[in-house]
Amino acid sequence: MQAQRLNITLPYEIAKDLRRVVPAGERSQFIAEAVRERISQNKHFKKEWAKGLKANYDYYKKIGKEIEEDFKHADEEILERLP
Repeated sequence: MQAQRLNITLPYEIAKDLRRVVPAGERSQFIAEAVRERISQNKHFKKEWAKGLKANYDYYKKIGKEIEEDFKHADEEILERLP
């Protein structure tokens, strides 16, 4: 896999922990795996979020139609009483 060098800035405590926990020759791979995992989680989250939105949309659309039907007769009564 082709690599690209990046210059990034991390909070001091995270950089310190990274240097303490991950050996010098393995840090790029460690960071690459962490970023890959986070991106994967984000894609999964977006898909689940979209499914939830669609489910809620369908539910509220159904409720809206039921409410509209319930008040249909009330609307007709009011219109009949108008001069």
